[in-house]
Amino acid sequence: MSRKEDRSEKVEEDLKELKNEITRFKKIRDRFHYKSRADRFGYDDLAQQIIGGLLLTSPFCVTEEVWNIAKAMNPIHSLITVLLTFTIGYMIIYEAKFQKMKENEGEPEFSLRLVSLLFVGYILPTLVLLFLGIIPNFINLTQNVINVIIITSLFSTLGAGTADNFA
Repeated sequence: MSRKEDRSEKVEEDLKELKNEITRFKKIRDRFHYKSRADRFGYDDLAQQIIGGLLLTSPFCVTEEVWNIAKAMNPIHSLITVLLTFTIGYMIIYEAKFQKMKENEGEPEFSLRLVSLLFVGYILPTLVLLFLGIIPNFINLTQNVINVIIITSLFSTLGAGTADNFA
């Protein structure tokens, strides 16, 4: 009997050890799975957004036609352009990054990526316009400055989102 009990104890110990190993491997697998998820936002994604935003918005910031369009815009046009920018940003992030995840894993969380996309989309044109001296040298009325930023932010958001998704 004692030999059977010893074997039984040995089998139980081996089972406990196997369960611990399985648990450890699951934790490792989950960590790698989490790092590969599309909604994981890092500095490399932010850098891609900045580069993409700069590439697409810079030519529009220095174009006189854009400045003239901004001067002709009324508040309704500005509001529609802002809404269009938000819609494009949402669609780029949702469709390109998360559509596949939603089908496989449920509802994704993407607020940080979307917020950074819109932040980059509005800050980059402002900085480009300031650094190049377009504000206040060529455009000096507050409403015109806001309108130029709104127009160029549309392109910046488009470039930032595209670079973030496809780079």
